[in-house]
Amino acid sequence: MKASADPSRSLRAPGSKPSPSFASFIGALRGTRAARAPTQSLRSRGPSLGIEKKGSADALFDQRLRVLSAIEHMGKPWVATLFGHCLGGGLELPLACQCPRLLRSSRGRARGILVSDMLVHYRTVVYESDRWRGFPFRAGDIVITTPPKCGTTWTQRICALLVFGTPELDRPLTSVSPWLDMVTRRREEIVAVLEAQTHRRFIKSHTPRDGIPWRDDVTYLCVGRDPRDVALSWDNHVANVDWAAVFGAREAAVGNDDIADLIAQGLPPTPESERDRFWAWVADPTPPTQVPSSLLGVLHHLASFWEVRDRPNVVLLHYGDLEADLEGEMRRLAARLAIDVPEERWSDLVRAATFEEMRRDADRMAPGVTESIWQDNARFFRSGTSGQFRRLFGAGDAERYEARILELADPALAAWAHCGRS
Repeated sequence: MKASADPSRSLRAPGSKPSPSFASFIGALRGTRAARAPTQSLRSRGPSLGIEKKGSADALFDQRLRVLSAIEHMGKPWVATLFGHCLGGGLELPLACQCPRLLRSSRGRARGILVSDMLVHYRTVVYESDRWRGFPFRAGDIVITTPPKCGTTWTQRICALLVFGTPELDRPLTSVSPWLDMVTRRREEIVAVLEAQTHRRFIKSHTPRDGIPWRDDVTYLCVGRDPRDVALSWDNHVANVDWAAVFGAREAAVGNDDIADLIAQGLPPTPESERDRFWAWVADPTPPTQVPSSLLGVLHHLASFWEVRDRPNVVLLHYGDLEADLEGEMRRLAARLAIDVPEERWSDLVRAATFEEMRRDADRMAPGVTESIWQDNARFFRSGTSGQFRRLFGAGDAERYEARILELADPALAAWAHCGRS
């Protein structure tokens, strides 16, 4: 991305400010949690092997294979936990001494390997990627996997319009296209809902590619957005959460006993100003496996699909492209999904996918409405526009932001993340 001294090219405000109710709920959960002795993990753990090298997907895969070989030579069915900058966190590989079979795959490619055994574990207070393990996929499934605030709900709505061929929905969008990773509903309940569906399924996720099982007969949609706008939208998003409802639903679904473990180091300080929160979001070094949103996390997620963008079952969309040519992007997606839409229906479908129509129907379009997790459903659809970050940038901020981008992403990925295909 070319540096620009124009403050309008700068980033937007940041890592969202947790509401007071979030802090109070966390404090209550930590304070009342019954003390207990450390428990043994369900998975027996073996040695921790460090990986610090940044690299391409092929290099990362080679690292994994070397670890597999090393563990095989130990002669024990241990679980290796890898920590590294290029992974952003832990990667668990339950081997059971099956390395010879696992290693029968071409260099740098995961085909033929037990990919479900190589999933990176992403876990935060609100979602848990391990819920994808053992998920009963069907041929033709669509997985909508985006960083938060990049157009997930917009893409879900578009998929609903293409799959059903009508703007009408008989239930909330979150019930038609549930978020499997979200821990405010029991996994068994979500899987049952999806198993009962007879139409082509489209499932929401905020888990990067390395945390989701890979199938060649499943289409993976990844949506990018200018990270500066993501930061601004995330700030509004967190401020709009009803934390009492979230933790109440979480308690009913999975319990809250693990909260103290997830925030063992305490809550990070929350800057008072929007501008300071923005820069905290940009600079946040927390591994993407442990934090729901940061600049590092957004670029990590997008990179995981950028690396495989030429595969026939991977579709990259961009928020800016959807804004610029909604009908053209919907037609492109329909073609990639092999969905034939009668010409006379397009105008109605495109109109239903506009921001104004979705906001008007926020009580059915917003995610999590079945658990009432928002203070205001309509506020979830805050503005639907790009570039509002510009008001935060002053002299030198564009250069400061670009320097951080160049630390985290290669130029081609950075250009697409900020500008899309246009």
